[in-house]
Amino acid sequence: MHLLLIRHGQSFVNLEDWEDGYVDAGLTPLGQRQAEKLAQWLAANVQLDALYTSTMARTLEPPP
Repeated sequence: MHLLLIRHGQSFVNLEDWEDGYVDAGLTPLGQRQAEKLAQWLAANVQLDALYTSTMARTLEPPP
């Protein structure tokens, strides 16, 4: 069994010039591309038995 811990792609809250405090903000365009590349890699390299995510907006965004 393998356990993969994966952090979300870049979100607006992680930007250096973000000044709106900590809110449940989604992914930036770069973060969306990072998530898509991760999805492609996972599909090609990993057989998932289970997938657990938080309920934050950035983890639940549909693909662009």
